[in-house]
Parts: sequence; C-alpha cells; structure tokens
Amino acid sequence: MRKFVEAWEAVDLERLTALLAGDALMTMPPENMRIEGAEAIGRFFATVPLDGRLDLIRLLPTRANGQPGLGAYIQESPEAPFRPYGFMVYAIAGNRIAGLTGFTGSPELFPLSGLPSELG
Repeated sequence: MRKFVEAWEAVDLERLTALLAGDALMTMPPENMRIEGAEAIGRFFATVPLDGRLDLIRLLPTRANGQPGLGAYIQESPEAPFRPYGFMVYAIAGNRIAGLTGFTGSPELFPLSGLPSELG
C-alpha cells in the first residue's frame, strides 16, 4: 500500500498501474461499475477522480475486513480542510493488487476504520 500511495501522490499512473495484477478488477458498490484489467483501471484513475487530479486527493492507510484499505480525502478549496471522499479496500495476490472495491460518498466509514473525519 505504501508503493500505491507513493505512486498516487506522484501522480505516476504508469507506476500505479504496474502495481496492479493484469486481470485486476475494480468495483464500486452499490453502483453497477466494473472495470477489468490493470490498464483500464489506470485509465479510470487518469480521468475520473477529480478529472485525474490525483494530487488533490490525500490517502491514509487503514484496514477493512482484514484487508488493506485507503481512505481518500479531497480539498474543495485551498483554504479548506481535506474531507472524506471515498474509501478503497484492496485484495492482494502475491505482490500485486488483484482487486479494488471503492465506496464513494461514505464518510461514515472513516471513523469506523480509525480514520479522522478531516485532515488539516
């Protein structure tokens, strides 16, 4: 997860995609979204969260159901604190990320996972 966060913070989509298994799967329940494959997931991160502005999203590690997770925070203006944006839970296979399950708009998950309600 450290390598994922480092790649995210550097907005290094090539390095981020390299951490994914070739057949990785990303879902976002309850939405009927299913993105299959490392390259497709990389394209998603390049365009969807805040139009690909990963540098505007801060990640903090946590765990959920015994799996590694990351809480994502966004800053709506330069003066504002970072507030909960989404929560990602990862399935790991060997040394690659095999699956990502994302939950957007679920700030109630943050305190349940030991994460702060905002970042200064």
